[in-house]
Amino acid sequence: MAVVLFDSECAVCNAFRLWVEARDSEQMVTFVGNHATEALSLLPRITEHARTRTLHFINAEGKHREGAHAVISTIALTGGWIGCSAKLLANSPIHVLLEPCYRLFARHRGRFARFVND
Repeated sequence: MAVVLFDSECAVCNAFRLWVEARDSEQMVTFVGNHATEALSLLPRITEHARTRTLHFINAEGKHREGAHAVISTIALTGGWIGCSAKLLANSPIHVLLEPCYRLFARHRGRFARFVND
């Protein structure tokens, strides 16, 4: 089972969580708010600022990914053609090219909240 640390106070982040949970029929992903006590124990060597500024993915073997790589790795566990495509991206260096876009989106994610259904 993988664990995803996310901003549980962010509407966009919660919409992503709900979308993944709806697609995750095998319950491969667990989401934990990045301010929760459990988040501290999952990533003890990372500062609070680093833990809360981005999405984090920790797979069953304990491998840590963040940012665009974390998003793609999370989607890869959901199955279907989207999951298969994400699995290919997660295991290739292409995710590095997506990181600047992810950082820009993450920095301004509050502006996208109006596009998310509550």
